[in-house]
Amino acid sequence: MFSVIIPTLWKPSFFFDTLKKLNSIEIIDEIIIISNAPNPHTVFPAKVKLLQMSENTGVNPAWNLGKNIARNEDLLILNDDITLDFDRFLSEVEKYKGSYSMISINHNETDTVVQNITTRSQGFGCCFYINKNNYVDIPTDLIIFFGDDWLFFSCLERGLKIALLPGFQTNGLLSLSSKPFEDPKVGGAFILTELYKYMNSMDDYYTHKYKFSIIIPYYYESASVDTVNNLLKSLKQQSFKDFEVILIHDGINPHKHQLVLDYPYDITYICTDDRYDDWGHSLRDIGIKKAKGQYLMFLNCDNMIYSNCLEELEDKITTPSKILPDYGDFKWDSKDIIIYPILLKGQTPNGITVLRDETLVDEVDCILTGYPVKVDCIDCMQLVMKRARWDYYGGWYDKAFAADGNMYPRFVQENFGAVYTRDILGEHR
Repeated sequence: MFSVIIPTLWKPSFFFDTLKKLNSIEIIDEIIIISNAPNPHTVFPAKVKLLQMSENTGVNPAWNLGKNIARNEDLLILNDDITLDFDRFLSEVEKYKGSYSMISINHNETDTVVQNITTRSQGFGCCFYINKNNYVDIPTDLIIFFGDDWLFFSCLERGLKIALLPGFQTNGLLSLSSKPFEDPKVGGAFILTELYKYMNSMDDYYTHKYKFSIIIPYYYESASVDTVNNLLKSLKQQSFKDFEVILIHDGINPHKHQLVLDYPYDITYICTDDRYDDWGHSLRDIGIKKAKGQYLMFLNCDNMIYSNCLEELEDKITTPSKILPDYGDFKWDSKDIIIYPILLKGQTPNGITVLRDETLVDEVDCILTGYPVKVDCIDCMQLVMKRARWDYYGGWYDKAFAADGNMYPRFVQENFGAVYTRDILGEHR
């Protein structure tokens, strides 16, 4: 049997009709309504349990409350503004709930099969199934946004699978009650605050074994064994010791036996069964999933970081900000993204972009500050970001040639900036 949980502000005119339809479904035996506004009705269908709030608690606390008082293990959480064939949806859920921790509907009408997903889809939180045992209470300081993100993330972190069911038509409304908060003039600062709190909650959810994870993808035909060994050897000189290295080879490595993998820091070597041949992007994604550090750094074999690099990054992370940009009610103080300048060896700007001449690698340096964050202005190695952020974005999701140049601007924009170090901390040869 299912318990249905629906927070409402009584805005949709058809909501009462939805309750009647839900009441008629045999495998639903209670419908928990969390009323966050004055209730216009006096008589309800038999299965409805009305909880009238004295003030608007917000959707996330309402979900937590509904879960805590529900009599059934199987929960269906709905927006008050969505309509679909609920009977058929729950029949499909019955088929798949043994295999998936959360199940929602696929809004992409071209898909025809059940999708196992690792990134939350658009509209996921409007209608989804979850079992009580898989529900980790949403942090109390998240009121309106990121509740479905939290449940999604917490299931994935425990190795649970999540599915989308195809073939369901809806009325196309998504989060009618929260729309006003998406207007920058009304709720912009509120959304900023919730995003900031959500990212902190994600980060707190982990048990980090290291401060930093350094992820290094490579392929033996692109980087010699000596080059790889020299990079690994150089990392011994880091003055800050709380880090791990994840070295990932693209496919079978005939020179594996020549690698030196015995160092005073922890190192994990991974050799993939198949060759991805996508500029190391799939290998970086593997590294993200394996990482046990709070912050992730990506190096290629032709990169190097100076011995004080991690120490300087740690100092930026732990030192309180002196100036906090003011966005109304929101004070920005995010240390989720740190960017550091590097030297581009053998490269020089020509007024439009940078030009590379390998014959001048020991003579010509170009300082790459990482600002502004866009293609040709920031290198893959320069952005150091929390593991929680990478998980929020679904890992290294872009596999195009200039993936970092495509993704990094989004990360910094949605973080409303980044923290920059003053000193040059590495080189790209």
